[in-house]
Formats: sequence, C-alpha cells, structure tokens
Amino acid sequence: RGAFALKRAARLLPAMVLAVLLTVVVSKVGESRGWPAIFGLDANRMNPLAVFLESIGLAPTLLGSAGVLFVLWSLNIEYYWYLALGVIGKRTGRGALWSTYGLIAVFAGLYWLTSSLPFSATHVVAGHLPYVIFIVVGRWIYLGQHRLVSESAAAIGMVVTLAVHIGIRWPAEEWDIWYVRGDGSLPAAAWAPLIFCLLLRFVHRRLWRPIGFIADISYGLYLFHIPVMFAVLPWVSPSGRNFNLGMAVTLAVLVPLAWASYRFLEEPARRACRRWLQSREATTAVAVESEPAALSSL
Repeated sequence: RGAFALKRAARLLPAMVLAVLLTVVVSKVGESRGWPAIFGLDANRMNPLAVFLESIGLAPTLLGSAGVLFVLWSLNIEYYWYLALGVIGKRTGRGALWSTYGLIAVFAGLYWLTSSLPFSATHVVAGHLPYVIFIVVGRWIYLGQHRLVSESAAAIGMVVTLAVHIGIRWPAEEWDIWYVRGDGSLPAAAWAPLIFCLLLRFVHRRLWRPIGFIADISYGLYLFHIPVMFAVLPWVSPSGRNFNLGMAVTLAVLVPLAWASYRFLEEPARRACRRWLQSREATTAVAVESEPAALSSL
C-alpha cells in the first residue's frame, strides 16, 4: 500500500504542482494587464495554504472547490478511488468480487450521508462520489481482463454498478439535466464501457505511435491547457475575435509543453521513485538474508 501511494504521488504531484503555480503566475500577469479573469479562479483563495492544498490535489475536499486550477476537481475523484484501493488491497477470486461490491455499497452510503450534511464541503464530496462509483465499472473491466473474476461476473458487476450510479442520481434535481434532456450522459455511461471492451478485443500490440504519443502527454494536456489557453487567447483572440486561430496557437504551445512535462518531469519522477523503492527492497532482502548468519554466530 505504501509503495502504491508513493508511485501514484510521483506520477501525479510534480506536474500538478507546476501546473498550479503556472496558473497562479498567468492569473497575476493577466490581472496586472487587465485580462479577463480565468474562469473559476477565486482571487480570495490564492493564499499560500489554499495554493498548497490545491497543488497536492486536496483543495476540493478540504476547501469545498478548486480555486486556482479548477479542472483538478476531477483528479480529486481519483483520490477517493486510490484511497479505497489502498484499503482493500490486492484480492483475487471471491475476495475481488465481494470487495468490489463492498466498495459500491460504501461509496453509495457515503453519498447519501454527505449529501444530507449541512456543510458545503461535504456537498462537494457528495457531488464527486457518483463519479467514483462509475470508476468501479473500470475495475470490473480490469478484473475480467486479468481473469481475477469470470467475464460473466464482471459483466453482471458492471450492470449493477451502472444501476447504482443511476439510483443515487435519481432523487437529485440534476437528474433531468444529466439523463433526460441534457448531454446524453445515461446512454454514454452504457455505450462507453461497451466500446472500450470491444476495443480491448482488437488491441494486442503496441499503440500506433501518434496515439501512444498522445497517451504519454495526456496528463500534461489535462493540467496545462487552462493556463496556456488563458495566456494565449487574450493576445491572439481578444474579445473572442479570431477564436479558431487562438485555439490553434494554444494547441501549438500546449503540445510541446505537455511533452516537456512528460519527458523532463513526470518520467524522471517516476523512475526516481521506482529506483528508491527497489533499493529499499534490496536493502531489506540483504538484511533478512544476513539475520540467520548473525543469529548462528551468537
């Protein structure tokens, strides 16, 4: 569990800290030049503590929302999931099956609890938990693909998970917006896992290199598109003029930045973490092997 947490921290935090600081810099420069405020940026929340909490991904839970880099609310959802995985650990067979159903029940119960409490921060958590339940669909796919449960059990688990996801949304006011007349989220929740599972049947080799490149830099695209967009657009397309050109320039700046983040920050951090963990394992192994010799000499 500790190694898992360290590896996830090495993967997520260095680039996240950089992205939050870059967003703060862009917002300060924009403020001095009279640029429009970045959407979602809360100037009152740019104190050192709030920026620190946001740079490690905890602002949505502890402060009620992300005040600097607002897209981090979606990463906060993953934090809940990582915590749950750390609790249940690695399981196979019936352990994997029932622990996953247990996660569904726990997250659904937490949703009803936090949505009823009179605190704004808990309402933010409640709003995130249905997405965490939907991540369980991905766990069922993983369990089925790795033969940790049967494919039929994984398929049944996916259906149950989607039903719970719908059920906890049903009483909410946003039901009509999300599932009836809105962006088609209910059909998407059904066909997206289906398409993903079908693709897994065909992908047996390395990804086509351009697709693999996009996959490599995807975390950087996610983190940096906001500060880059709001640094570029006021210059290239002020007041919305030449918007397509502005987005093209944004993309031209964003892709090299995301690649540089992956090449010089994300990958080195991951390799350093793995080397450190391997050295600890080697040291522990040597200590264990030397202990019987030490005892016999006594």
